[in-house]
Amino acid sequence: MHQAPPRFWATRYRAWRRRGDARAHLHASPGCGGVVGGGVLDVLNRRDVSAVSDLVSAASVAMRPVVDATVGLSFGWFVAFGLIGAIGDVPGMTARDALLPAVCKKDGVDMRRFVGVSQSAESLVAVVGPSAAAERAVS
Repeated sequence: MHQAPPRFWATRYRAWRRRGDARAHLHASPGCGGVVGGGVLDVLNRRDVSAVSDLVSAASVAMRPVVDATVGLSFGWFVAFGLIGAIGDVPGMTARDALLPAVCKKDGVDMRRFVGVSQSAESLVAVVGPSAAAERAVS
C-alpha cells in the first residue's frame, strides 16, 4: 500500500520530487496509528476495531476518485487520504491477529498450520508479485 500511492502521484502528475514527500507522510502515519490503535484495541472489542478499520481504509480509497472528479485531487488531498487509510491499517491488522486464536479454535483448525500456510503464501506473493510486475513493465 505504501509504495503505490507515491508512485501513482509521481507518474500521474509528473511530480517526482513530491514522491518523497508523499512517501514520508505515508510511512509516518502507520507509526502514529500503531501507538493510538494499540490503546484503542485494549479498550474496545477486537472484532469492532477490525471492521471499523476496514471501513476507514475503504472510505479513504473510495473518496479519491470522488474528490478528483469534483474538486481535483491535489497533493494535500492525496496525502490526507493516504494518512487516513494508513492510520486505520495498523489497528485493523493487530485486531485480526488478536482474533486468530479464537477463530481457529472455533473452526477446529490448527493455528500453527494456518499461520505457516499464511506466511508461506505472503512470502510467495512478495517474491512473485514484483517479478511479475517487472516482467510486465519490460514487455
